[in-house]
Amino acid sequence: MTRSAGRRSLTGAALISLVLGSGASAHDIWINKERRVNAAGEWCCNTFDCAVVPEEKIRITPRGYLLESGETILHQNAAMSGDMQYWQCRRPDKTTRCFFFPPPSM
Repeated sequence: MTRSAGRRSLTGAALISLVLGSGASAHDIWINKERRVNAAGEWCCNTFDCAVVPEEKIRITPRGYLLESGETILHQNAAMSGDMQYWQCRRPDKTTRCFFFPPPSM
């Protein structure tokens, strides 16, 4: 392997580690540490199935949270997040397992 190719693969590995590591630490901050579960008793997230949902992609309706995808999360199926963001945790089939909304501002 050439020195240049070796450097590229090392840089690529470092970048992947940084990206994956930052995703896992987001879960460690509060979702997993608080052992969050949904109404059915399912764990909300594993390593990479939860993500922040930008506020501009959500509309609050009388029924619940209308996502840009067209999915509505009923108010009773949502829980307050441990930070100031919206979070959606998905099952492997991409259905929503848990949805979190930010605490109300004071």
